[in-house]
Order: sequence, then structure tokens, then C-alpha cells
Amino acid sequence: MTRLEAALQANTNFRVGIFDYRGDGRPDYGYRARVFYGNSVTPSRARVNGGTAISVQGLGFHSNTIATVGAKSAPVLAVSSNQVIAVASANTDGQQTITLKDPISGASSRMIDAITYGAGPDDIIKLIEGSNPATPVGGQAPNPIRIQVLSADGITAVSGASVLFTSTPAASFSACGGAASCTLLTDDSGQASSRVTVLQAAVINISVLLAPASYKTPKSVQATLFGISSPLDISLSSPFAWIAQGSTVDAALAARLLSNGAPIAGGTVNYQLVKGSGTLSSSSSVSDANGFANSTLHVAGLAGDVQVSACAAPGNKPCQIFSAFAVPGSALRLQPVSGSSQIVPVGQSFQSVSVRVTDSAIPAHPVTGANVSFQIVVSRPAVNSVPVSIGGIVITRNPPPVILSSERVSLASDVSGQAAIGSPAGGVQGPVVVQGTAAAGVSILPFQLQSLLR
Repeated sequence: MTRLEAALQANTNFRVGIFDYRGDGRPDYGYRARVFYGNSVTPSRARVNGGTAISVQGLGFHSNTIATVGAKSAPVLAVSSNQVIAVASANTDGQQTITLKDPISGASSRMIDAITYGAGPDDIIKLIEGSNPATPVGGQAPNPIRIQVLSADGITAVSGASVLFTSTPAASFSACGGAASCTLLTDDSGQASSRVTVLQAAVINISVLLAPASYKTPKSVQATLFGISSPLDISLSSPFAWIAQGSTVDAALAARLLSNGAPIAGGTVNYQLVKGSGTLSSSSSVSDANGFANSTLHVAGLAGDVQVSACAAPGNKPCQIFSAFAVPGSALRLQPVSGSSQIVPVGQSFQSVSVRVTDSAIPAHPVTGANVSFQIVVSRPAVNSVPVSIGGIVITRNPPPVILSSERVSLASDVSGQAAIGSPAGGVQGPVVVQGTAAAGVSILPFQLQSLLR
């Protein structure tokens, strides 16, 4: 036995010749040859935190084929002679090499830089939202800092990319657990966001860097926040809400009383409905030890915009306005958040499928109280039958899938606009295919999940 290893340097067809040692091309002997070759991978992107199922197309694979991505093992889910399905383990942003090995013969195939984890070298980072008015020290900026990572075409969203949120001087990022900096991962729509609390009266420079641990000169976006301070300030947490028209929801109102950045305990905040219809759980609320005075706005069958004033007693000054905007069904849009494409081994549960409802504005705003309808069909994977040849005509029969179950689930989007359905096909044994859609208004998002038997 012998083995030929070759590095293919061009995108073309290659021919391999096999002959006996004498060199005269004798046809009077038999031989067995096997080509072990990885040709392409789908998808070409993987999340930094791992878990992305990848399909490698090629030749000569056996059930004992081993896969690695970069220097890390990629557990194999299924193998056929021309396909290996594996799970990409966690890795850093950037391009990685896929290696396939046959432990018996020692054959291997390396696909150089065939897959990109998270952010690639030519990807783009955009600031979607980040403009804010002057914000009192100890108060939360009205608008979040929101970014999106796109591939070089400026259209395709990049999920699972590392983005570093940081500020100078320090501010508190809610997505970082209150820390002044942290690394987040983009969701399936390529987005990452955080609300910001001002910690000092100053000009605060906020930066979001794309995969700074992987690239020497990372791409970045910036936003500026002005921190102010006075003897009496009032700040609203999330002063804006977008609510699906016709829905019935409770919107939490939280006003914080501050004095030169320090919370005021025992102060009073007066709430008053100044536009639209709704009811308040409390028109007057006393602040707690952290300066927060809370109330709840209840709206039933929201028909139009609603506004509520929150004012510091006793002089009802200063004030802030909470605004709820009614979003018609025709303006609802859906964005993928997580779980829209999954492949797992039989016996492992699927993760939740999560989507985000937004309006049609640019930038889009998350919509609360929207009805999201999940339609799910669970079936056995179809097995292709053997082709039949009749009179020189080859007939391939494709049997229909065996449907195991179907269901429709309706959920209301939460305050962040998200709705999630937990582990579809729970309890079903053996390999299955889950085909589903999420619908809100006129917007529809498909998703597909599959469990494989090794």
C-alpha cells in the first residue's frame, strides 16, 4: 500500500494516474484506490461560542472520519461517503482551517481557511442607534447603544461575532452587568446592544470594537453621551415603548430621583396621563433606597399613542415624559435572534427558537405585545428510494415525509420585542426534521431543525 498526498493550488479538475512499478502500463493486475478529499463546507460561517453545525462535502469518507476546526475537535454527527456533518467548537474570530482524518489509513484532508468564525477580516460594523440627549448622572440614557455586524457585501448579517463595548470615562453597560466594558456576541440578525447609565458629569466616549482580540486594527464605531448633574434630577428607565396596535399590555414605569448623581430615597414622583387612554396603578409613588419610584401603565386594546408625565413633587419639576407608540400590524417586521437553524444528535434537545418583532422604521424599534404565531411540523427525514430503470429510463421516486406532529403556538412579544418557543419536538424519539415558521403581521420567518442518528 502507498499513499499520495497533494496540495491543490488551483480551482480546476485534477487527474490521478495509477500504474505498476515497471512503468509499461501493464493491465494484468488489480488495485484498489481511495480518494480522501474535503471540497467545500456549508455554512461558511460559525459562531464564536460554538455549536454551529457544518456540512463538509467531499469524497472517500468513512464512519470513523475525525474532524477538527483550527486546533479544536469538531464532534461528528453523521457521515456518508461524500459528506461529514460536524459541530464546530468554540473558537476566536477569524478564519480557521478544517481538517478531516482517517485514523486507519492515516489519510487527511485540510481545507485552508475554509470557515470564518464570527467576524471576518472584511466585515463591517455599523452604529444603528446611539444618539442621546444630555443624561443626569445616575440616570439611564433614553436610547440604547445598538450595533450591527455585516459581511463585506453590506447586506448579510454576521451572527456570533465578538464586539467589545467600552467607555471613557467609565459608564455602566446593562448588558455587561453594570461594568464599564465587556465583550458581547451578535445575534442571528447581526446585532448587539446595551443600555448605558451615566456615572459622572462629563463627555463620555463610547466605542464598540469588532473582534479586537483577533485583529490588530479592529474596526469600530463611536457614540458620545453627555453626563450632567444638578441638585434635583429625574430620569426614566426606558422612556419609549412601541406597542402593537390593538394589544392589551402593562408597561412598567420607573422614574429615578437624583441629587448630584446620588439617589434620593423617600421622594415622591407624580404620574399623570397626558395623552391617549390608559390607567395608572399609582398616580403618586415614593422612591426607594435606590431612588426609584414605580408605577404601571395599563392599556387595553391600544388604539393610539399614549403619553405619561413623571414629575418630582412637590413642585412637579423637573419632569420626564414616557411615550408609548401604537404600531399597526402592517408595520410589523420579524428579525431572527437565535435557534433558527439547528442540527443536533438524536437524544439532545433543540434550543429555543427566538425572534424579535420590530416596526418598519429605520432604525427599527422593538415592539411589545405583538402576536407571534409559530407553526411547527415534525416529520421523519425522507429516505430516498433506489432508482428504477425501465426501458433505459431511470425513475427516481421521492417518498413523502412521515409527519409525526404539527402544532400552532401563539405568543405575545415581550418588552424587548422577543418571542421564543422552547425546544420543538420535545419527547419525540429518533431522527426528526422540524420545519417551522414564525409570523407577525405580514412578516414571516422560516426555521429548520434536524436531529441526526450517528
